[in-house]
Amino acid sequence: MRLLILFCRILCGGFFIVSALTKLSHPSDFALTIAAFGLVLPALITPIAWLLILTELLVGLGVLCRRQIALVGMMALLVVFMAVLSYGMAIGLDINCGCLGQADLSGLPQALGRDAVLLGMCLLLWFKRASRPDTPKHSKRISKITWR
Repeated sequence: MRLLILFCRILCGGFFIVSALTKLSHPSDFALTIAAFGLVLPALITPIAWLLILTELLVGLGVLCRRQIALVGMMALLVVFMAVLSYGMAIGLDINCGCLGQADLSGLPQALGRDAVLLGMCLLLWFKRASRPDTPKHSKRISKITWR
């Protein structure tokens, strides 16, 4: 089970880091993808593109470093991404999702499926984390020490 958890952490964190880094090479292309959905005011497209790139990078690094808040952030981003992708499919938008910058040729349905798998892995990490005791293995020994 430990290997599965490690695999999920590396895959989720690594995917977000790679996604952010590929978008950094051409942020204007990512901004155009955001604009294609028609959900953001034109004046806010570029700042939101940069905010998403930075957030993806920090969340990916945080998940690799086992930060619970980063895992929550990743799950929140995935839910938002899935909602936007679903909206794009509902209005008949036929574009590449832009999830991995120019290298990503997947359509919206493939990106939605990929995000669902990533969200499932995040949920596994979340519930596995919640089932762990908060105390280290040696805490019982330490608590038996009497202080004089």
